[in-house]
Amino acid sequence: MPFYSNHSEIRASLEKRGKFERIKLLSHIYPYNSKLNILFYQCFGNTRVENGGFTPINGPFKINFDALENDLKNKQTIDALKLQAFTEFINLCQKENINLILTLSPYIDTALVNSNLFTFADSIAKCNNIPLLNFSENKVFYKNNNLFIDHAHLNSKGASIFSNLFADTLMSYIRTDRFDFSDYSKPSVNSLK
Repeated sequence: MPFYSNHSEIRASLEKRGKFERIKLLSHIYPYNSKLNILFYQCFGNTRVENGGFTPINGPFKINFDALENDLKNKQTIDALKLQAFTEFINLCQKENINLILTLSPYIDTALVNSNLFTFADSIAKCNNIPLLNFSENKVFYKNNNLFIDHAHLNSKGASIFSNLFADTLMSYIRTDRFDFSDYSKPSVNSLK
């Protein structure tokens, strides 16, 4: 949204978010944060320190069980516009010979996540011959409250560990020249440290 006014190529996509989107985007505040309560919090009560665009999140592990129950109970549908944009992104990268890797981040417990996420990610990867690095049940993170702020979001310590693990995994792809994805196979990273 911050690029709406200066980049005409993204306007049509952003305006599809809702019938009042064009009017809302006239604001100089809305493109940077569309939730007023968060905006006020950042202006008047933010004690978090941003580090090069990364805002570390720390604190006790907590789960909003009501929201979680709703997420698990309701069958989640894929937003057609987001799927179209993602497919166009994949097609463009393939046309330009840009290698892609699809990644699933760690979860504290995959039983707390709608299983459609995993099916969708696996399907997209296989259909487009893209490797899928699945960290969702990695033993370093799995059921480790000390690395999460809630059931699906890593805290600062967890994010640092994951960043290093992801970088090491990506480097192993680069070193072994595994960017020839013509023979698709889903790598397992659950056994990595």
